[in-house]
Amino acid sequence: MIKPLIRGSNKLMVNDFGWGRILFELNYLEKSYVKIGFPEKGKLKTGNKIGSKHKPAKIMSEIIMIAAFNEFGTGTTPERPFMRQSFDNNFRELNVLKEKLYTTVVTGKGTAKETLNLLGIWMVSKTKGEIRNGNFASLSEYTKAKKKSDKPLIDTAQMINSIQYDIVFIR
Repeated sequence: MIKPLIRGSNKLMVNDFGWGRILFELNYLEKSYVKIGFPEKGKLKTGNKIGSKHKPAKIMSEIIMIAAFNEFGTGTTPERPFMRQSFDNNFRELNVLKEKLYTTVVTGKGTAKETLNLLGIWMVSKTKGEIRNGNFASLSEYTKAKKKSDKPLIDTAQMINSIQYDIVFIR
C-alpha cells in the first residue's frame, strides 16, 4: 500500500509492500479460533443435509443429546469419543497444517479467514472420518438387530451430517 506523506509543499510516498495488510491478517488470526461440533441453539448452516431418507430430520437439540451420549457414554451405553479421538488422532497433522497455513498468511498469499475456513473444513472432515472408521466399543446384539448394522455411531447419518465448524473472533 502506498501512502502519501505531506510535508510542506513536497509529497513523499511510502510503500509498505503489503506489510500493513499482513499485520492486519495476523492480528485477525491471533484473535480468532475455529470451533468444531454441533451448532449452538439449533442453528444450521445453509446447505447442510440434516435429513435422511430413513427418518425425518431430528431437531438439533436431540442430535446434540445423542452426540453427547455417544461421546461420553451413559449408564448403559459405553463412551464412543469420536470428537476427542478425531482431535487426538490428528493432532500432529493439524499442527503441520496450521504452520503451512500460517506461512501463507505471513507471506501475503492468503488471508486469516481463508486459513480458518480451511482448518474448519479439514477438521470437520477428520471428525466425520473418525465416526465412519474409528475404533469404538461394539454395539450390543440388541442394537445390532434393531439397526440391522454393526456400525456404531451411524444410524440415519443425521448426527454425522450435522457436524460443522464456526469461526469465532474475539474482540
